[in-house]
Amino acid sequence: MSILNIRKLFNKAGLVKKYNSVYKYIYYENAQFVCHYCGVSADTVDHVPPLSCYEDAKIYSNIDFVKIPCCRECNSLAGNKFHLNIFERNEFLFNRYKKRYKKLLNMPTWDKKDLKELGSSLRKKIKNDLNRKNIIEERINFIKNNLTENFAL
Repeated sequence: MSILNIRKLFNKAGLVKKYNSVYKYIYYENAQFVCHYCGVSADTVDHVPPLSCYEDAKIYSNIDFVKIPCCRECNSLAGNKFHLNIFERNEFLFNRYKKRYKKLLNMPTWDKKDLKELGSSLRKKIKNDLNRKNIIEERINFIKNNLTENFAL
């Protein structure tokens, strides 16, 4: 681990220790361990606005400082981007996922007949990619549904 990474870890730990009590933990009873953004298993907690932006965000009087269950990928993608609420973060992640997986999402569909004509290695690779594509599409649709539900309120 580089010295820069060690410094980042200590800085993050210091921010958590300093500001964590200000953030209110929000989750839904039936979805306590589900990522709020994409719907997969949550293994981290996302601070909104990010801990590193706390000092800048506190000047806004109507900001709710919240912690929500989040998967590692969504938490990493959103990072310390300055989003004042989960709705802004949701929209950012929706666009970020579409950009990140653009090549996979544009992959054509294959029918069983076409796949049978391929060699076993290529067929296996394409089946795996199609499976990944379906998983990513489900996650993006989950984010999209969150966006439409929140704007309908």
